[in-house]
Amino acid sequence: MGITIGIDLGTTNSAMCIKKMSVSPILNAEGEELTPSCVTAVPHPDNVSFDLIVGRASRDLLKQYPEQTIMSVKRLMGRDFEDPEVQSLIKDHHVSYEIITDASEPGSIRILFAGKMQIPEIISGIILSKLTRDGEKELEGTIDQAVVTVPAYFSDRQKFATRAACDYAGIKLLRLLPEPTAAALSFGLGELGKHESRTIMVFDLGGGTFDISILSFSGGSFM
Repeated sequence: MGITIGIDLGTTNSAMCIKKMSVSPILNAEGEELTPSCVTAVPHPDNVSFDLIVGRASRDLLKQYPEQTIMSVKRLMGRDFEDPEVQSLIKDHHVSYEIITDASEPGSIRILFAGKMQIPEIISGIILSKLTRDGEKELEGTIDQAVVTVPAYFSDRQKFATRAACDYAGIKLLRLLPEPTAAALSFGLGELGKHESRTIMVFDLGGGTFDISILSFSGGSFM
């Protein structure tokens, strides 16, 4: 039987963890807890084939390969091309790569990456693949299942896109867990008794966004 881990696929950085007696971070191949959520396609001399570099090494290649270094791809997943968030990324030059749409698929988002027009979910899948490869090396076992956290505000389309990214990475997704719920559970609120209730506020000061969520806990359920 394989190993099940938790993954935070973040806008700026991603991380993975495992629960044994307690929750522990899993180090990546660079010996770090955080993996920058970026991918670079480094062209071979023939300009036909590419090496895909993920994480810190990718971020370091941004100045050398700005149009082939994909960052903040989470902001594009599950959105339409005309979405204000997407248009802001394009018009305000928040990213160095080109974001376009396919005229045959209204609203679609495409990124020219590694010589092909790619959808955001595939690029996120590449990041997830890096995480699981590094996790398997660190844990000396096969990772075949994961719980992946998503922002509480994610729409159904964005959740579906996250599931698709897991499929591209070959990960069996057990469930998507809202990030504030994951934070609450990690601090032991899941251990409250059946008749206990709490209302808590979770601040998520992330690299790409700052979110605040209110959670009501009662009878073993979160809202």
